[in-house]
Amino acid sequence: MNNTYKVDVKFNFFQDWDIEKLLEWTTFLLEDAKNIAKTNAPVLSWNLRRSIIKETFQPTLNEWIIWRIWSKLKYAKRREFENYKNPHRKFYMKKAKDYIQNNIWNVLKNNLDKIIKENNEL
Repeated sequence: MNNTYKVDVKFNFFQDWDIEKLLEWTTFLLEDAKNIAKTNAPVLSWNLRRSIIKETFQPTLNEWIIWRIWSKLKYAKRREFENYKNPHRKFYMKKAKDYIQNNIWNVLKNNLDKIIKENNEL
């Protein structure tokens, strides 16, 4: 049985160029989301915060890109949904996922706008 707790955000793109650029553009977004999860995670022994990591699975053409923020601790999932002592610390992973989903299109739009401006200046 797998004891990891993870949040996946998936998007599908169609060309290798899209995948490479998207991974480059979203590096800081994913790092920010990981820090949001760490900041909002419960702090009993700091183990949960230290255990949160990020990774990206780069697909081949026409497959999903997966950004993953996860923890391998057994109690990470329980703390996501249950925290009687500090209820404001619940949903720490959901907050990170929401941050990515709310900002991904802004990142894409800003970077695509830059490319369009650069091409128009030629």
